[in-house]
Amino acid sequence: MDEPSTAAGIMGANVFGPEGERLGQIEDIHFDVVDWKILAVMIGHGGFMGLGEEVDPLDWRLLRWDAELEGYVTGVPLDDEGDAAPAGLAPA
Repeated sequence: MDEPSTAAGIMGANVFGPEGERLGQIEDIHFDVVDWKILAVMIGHGGFMGLGEEVDPLDWRLLRWDAELEGYVTGVPLDDEGDAAPAGLAPA
């Protein structure tokens, strides 16, 4: 599968850690409203059937598409408390 090229295609995409472990999925996208570049995505993880899910921001520049996994891979894992680092929505 090719990398999604629309917001609808990015939403719901799985996010994997550096070892291929599934960390969660993209729940929302934050854009720079001047040039419409993606700044960050919100990664949903944990919980069961939508209950107790945590959502944390992750800088878009830390993700790359992996066609084999059919999802995005980051070298920034979620910690034991479920926080993605670096937290925040730093501009690209």
